[in-house]
Order: sequence, then C-alpha cells, then structure tokens
Amino acid sequence: MLKTLRATGLQTADELVVALADQGRAIRLTTIKTALGELAASGLAAADGRGPARRWSPLVPPGDPLLDAVDLRGARDFRHSFATWLGDVGIPARVIDELMGH
Repeated sequence: MLKTLRATGLQTADELVVALADQGRAIRLTTIKTALGELAASGLAAADGRGPARRWSPLVPPGDPLLDAVDLRGARDFRHSFATWLGDVGIPARVIDELMGH
C-alpha cells in the first residue's frame, strides 16, 4: 500500500482500493483503512483531514543517525560488517564461517 501511495501521491482509501485492484490485489476497504492507520501511527503516511474524503500521502521516514554514519556501499560491506560484529562479541571463527556460508 505504501508503494502505491508513493507512486500515485494523494489518495483516499476508496481510491487505494481501486488502485490496488488494478494491480491485481483485491483488498477490502476496512483492511485499507486499518493499514493506513498503522502507517500513520508509524509516521509513514499522513491524512489531510478527517472523514471518508480525507486524502492520504506518504511521508519520508526519518533517517537513523547511526546508519547515516556508516559508509556501506554494497552487499559485500554488509557481509563484512556482520562478520566483524560477530567476531567482536566473541563468536568463534568456525561458527562465523558457517553463518557466512563458507
């Protein structure tokens, strides 16, 4: 649903039902409304008013300063960081090798 909101912009819950049905996802209106409420509670979507005609828009999630400070450039960097963190907490090298698929 969030992907559809990001692609189409402001939408009412009824418009989202139609947009998702066009994508081959038949989702009930009550499910859409529940999901929109959860997206709003998590800060990923916001409504422009109240009532059935309110339009929903996606919000940009806040950045994580810890992740912003890490300079990762690809899957290899993630794998290396994972292995390093495991070693730092004392996981044996053989266990790390197995977890890494070696």
